Amino acid sequence: MSPSGRVIVLKGNPIVKEASASVAGLLPGIRVNLEAAGQLEVAGVATEQDPGRKAFVVEADVVGNTAADAYADDDQVKYIVAGPGDEILIRVTAALTWAIGDPLYAAALGRVGDIPLSTGVAAAPIGYALEANAAAAVDTLFAMEVA
Repeated sequence: MSPSGRVIVLKGNPIVKEASASVAGLLPGIRVNLEAAGQLEVAGVATEQDPGRKAFVVEADVVGNTAADAYADDDQVKYIVAGPGDEILIRVTAALTWAIGDPLYAAALGRVGDIPLSTGVAAAPIGYALEANAAAAVDTLFAMEVA
């Protein structure tokens, strides 16, 4: 279920937005936040108070880019704000294992993982796995239903 190219949004009707990148290397499927200057930055680890914004970079398909093409610094980045039930492809942290239906959490560097803790405090899940993961490499795209 992990295809490549023009595929980040699988099902649903997320809100599509644009903002400039504050750093180079934003890949489709990465979680992002808006920084104070209104640019997109890579989102961090979830906390008990903030489970993580459900905003994800999507591919710039209008110019022929795929899910493998990163945005450059100051590029206009196409991203989505996903709602509950939307199904999207997300980038994962390395060497984690989960089953279909397991809760997933906001992890470091804009990735998603199966560890529900940040500095020892439980966090709410950002979504639920739609496919199993058996220790895939970092940045592998996996399907998730947004919580």
